[in-house]
Amino acid sequence: MIKSGKEYTAIINRIVEFLAVSENIENPEAKGYVELNLLSDLVADYEEKHHPIQPPLLSEAIRKNLNFFPEFEYQLGTISTQNIMIIIKSREFRDNQKKYFELALKQQVIVQQGRKHAFAITPISEDDQYFMDPKVKSELMEGIAQHKAGKTTRVDPKDFDKLLGR
Repeated sequence: MIKSGKEYTAIINRIVEFLAVSENIENPEAKGYVELNLLSDLVADYEEKHHPIQPPLLSEAIRKNLNFFPEFEYQLGTISTQNIMIIIKSREFRDNQKKYFELALKQQVIVQQGRKHAFAITPISEDDQYFMDPKVKSELMEGIAQHKAGKTTRVDPKDFDKLLGR
């Protein structure tokens, strides 16, 4: 049982450390798997007691988030619920990860942790993974630095083919 907010914060930080190692999530034989699950249960119990979350009414969720979801379909003044987000508690997510990862491919899934923290589950494409590559990031940062330092050459779009040797 977590007895204070300070202890809660320390346990959250420990969970974050465990989550940084994918094996702790995926492999029941992993060193951190059991501790991660035990700590997650403690946090879930603490959050349910000290920070209960009431799910919003569907109409309230739509009204607050309408501007963020331009893909809504309007038909005779009604909104298609096909693309409505789902908000779940961290314990529900942990207990049903596969279900929510699959659901995130179709709609917005938000995992609520206490009152102050929420995380969006977002699928990452191959393009996203390319830009996460440390080498690519380094090259992009170098290019940005060169641009800021004025070490760039302005090229007229008509000259691109010539510049590229085509």
